[in-house]
Amino acid sequence: MKEFLLIGKRPTHKINDAAVGVNDYKFYNRLSTQFKETLIYPRDEYHETFCCAVTQEKDYLSIFVSNKRPEDFKKDFPSLLFFSYALEANTLRFMRKTESGREENVAFYHAITSERGLKILSMKKIALAYDDNKTLWQHKSSLSQHLFIQETKDDYQPNGYKVIIQRPNKLPETKNTVWVNPICLRLPLMGGELNPETFQLWEENTEPLWLEPLFQNEQAPLIQFYQHGEEQIKSKKSLSRIEKLIWGNSTNQNDYYRWQVFAALDALQGHFHLNNQSQYYWEPPKTLSPNARYFADYWLKRWHGKEEKDIIHNDNKPISPPSYTPTFRYTTNTMDVPFNNNHHNREKLFEDFSLLEQSAFKMISAILKDCPDSHVANDLHRGYLTIHENQNGQYSLNFNANAYLYEFAQRYIVPFSPITVAFPQPVFKEKSGVTDFLKAQKKYYESDIEKLEERFDLIKSTFHGARGFFQQLCDCLENGLQDDNFEPPLQNGWWNHWHEWLYSHSIQSQFIFTLPPIQQPTRVGQAKVGENTFVGGHKNYRQDKIEMCF
Repeated sequence: MKEFLLIGKRPTHKINDAAVGVNDYKFYNRLSTQFKETLIYPRDEYHETFCCAVTQEKDYLSIFVSNKRPEDFKKDFPSLLFFSYALEANTLRFMRKTESGREENVAFYHAITSERGLKILSMKKIALAYDDNKTLWQHKSSLSQHLFIQETKDDYQPNGYKVIIQRPNKLPETKNTVWVNPICLRLPLMGGELNPETFQLWEENTEPLWLEPLFQNEQAPLIQFYQHGEEQIKSKKSLSRIEKLIWGNSTNQNDYYRWQVFAALDALQGHFHLNNQSQYYWEPPKTLSPNARYFADYWLKRWHGKEEKDIIHNDNKPISPPSYTPTFRYTTNTMDVPFNNNHHNREKLFEDFSLLEQSAFKMISAILKDCPDSHVANDLHRGYLTIHENQNGQYSLNFNANAYLYEFAQRYIVPFSPITVAFPQPVFKEKSGVTDFLKAQKKYYESDIEKLEERFDLIKSTFHGARGFFQQLCDCLENGLQDDNFEPPLQNGWWNHWHEWLYSHSIQSQFIFTLPPIQQPTRVGQAKVGENTFVGGHKNYRQDKIEMCF
């Protein structure tokens, strides 16, 4: 992501009657000379910006316009409207009552991402994105439910949601508003920033109504994955820790998709962290431009309700333990199917190899169905096909599904920012007949784990972690979660159980170690983590020289 769209207004205390006129337009126009096409709208200094109150009636909207404002909504043509809350409509039909009591049409407005809305934007050369062909805003954006553009043809009168314009002597008190001709600025996320003094002047004189990340087309698979995940979690009563990280449950979303907050912060390539109290933090990169800092502050307030003061500043380097997750071990697919000319079709390929029974391949199929046909991800599978000649002279096809899944996840799904998780707390549930050796293991673990401040990388700390991250997220999105506590024994392989628990269990569950009874083998294995070796060997409680994968 290279830039973002800001829809804003001047602070009310700086203007009279919440109007933005000639002087304000000149203010923004002067600032935009430092960039290329920064001020997108208003198009000239006579496009007055003003605010109206909105009330929702049973089957129509009422918009209350001050008598000081223009006579109707055609005067400032072509005008944009920004509603403070989402409208489930593609077209709005503005009407007013005549002196005889009859209702007549005044103007029509279209959602900007509707087919007609996009045509009008193009005709009027209102480029909300620098290159609309290379961004995704018009395909997956809830901004379309807030921003509407006026119809340009007088004889084009489609059906639409009814909106009544009223001019009372006193505006009603309501939180719902609509801004006519809001200020639209397109700002670079990195590079070409305002100097600090000019930026401060701009920031003090602009209140954001909406901020839209302009994701590049290259990110289409990732954005589609987030969007499909959003649909799947709507019916969920609870989320796993990793689901909540991405899709969240903040109550201050202001009609944004829940994944959009995570994706916006991820674009800055900072650092996400989850502690043992299931609290989420975002750590910015060491240097942020004024534009990027403004962007980050805006989204932090919408991500799990965090304010800027909640970000963490920890110089400890995340560590990657020598852990090994056998579930996601790199293996080849040895299954062969008879070769035919239809296998250039990805859907046919997945079907013949029975891959659509797996949640990850179902998700890939759904993702690519909604991606642009020209996206390179559509042809990625071709690199993992091999043709073999059988003894009877027939040809068969082999598809390395696991390698393909890893490559797809690594290229298109894994976040740009590292995600780290705190080491599990030393919570134990003892069973009868526990040996002195295991009690000593427990005591050592409890004493040393409290000193550990390193963070575990969710993806890099497991073998082929990109595939595991994507596959386990798909599994929990499709199959649901477990709410009970997870109680694996403290023995060889406990890391794998913990890693799985982060995805498969709801955030209400707890990870608790149990000490095996005396009948079970006493060897629990060891692993070097940072400077320490945890959970010693068969005879020694601690060994600093031997490294071993779980």
